[in-house]
Amino acid sequence: MKNEIIAHIDNPRALEKLYRSDKSAFKSAFNALDPKYADHPLMVFWKERLHDEPSEIAWGTPKDLRFVIIASLVAGAVAKLPKILAIDPEYFYSRNIGFIVFPFLMAYFVWKRAIQPQKVAMIGSLLLVALVYINLLPNNPKSDTLVLACIHLPLFLWAILGFTFVGTQYKSTIGQLDFSSIQRRFAGEA
Repeated sequence: MKNEIIAHIDNPRALEKLYRSDKSAFKSAFNALDPKYADHPLMVFWKERLHDEPSEIAWGTPKDLRFVIIASLVAGAVAKLPKILAIDPEYFYSRNIGFIVFPFLMAYFVWKRAIQPQKVAMIGSLLLVALVYINLLPNNPKSDTLVLACIHLPLFLWAILGFTFVGTQYKSTIGQLDFSSIQRRFAGEA
């Protein structure tokens, strides 16, 4: 493997194929290369790529785990509200499906990002107004207002989640890019 790496030192595609064919052998052979190749641009790249991998998965703190478990249980209880309160499931879910998940995600980011109380109040107010609005719309099957509102509500909640996610960096492009990378992963584009 070592000789193959040296033979393809100027061919990034061939190096990538070698790496994918046997990652551990590639890594050992790469580490055993002669130091005279250390300054080659592709070797500098591969050194960073091979040695910058995280050694373990970060599972979060016990507080994070507690929060996630409690939020999951409460979200599950919210999802069961039609059965508990004898509400028509079609009526409930068509209007409130976004409120089963998004508020708990927002709460997590409010907690993790230590968002200022004024912004938390604004986020809470927006959620409350959206919740009251969507549930006060008349149940008229011939009207498109309810359908349009139900379509746009998750988009509105997603925007509030984005604001909550970036936290205090809402004017920073770094926070916005972080959120857009999550959007791409969620949409399956990454």
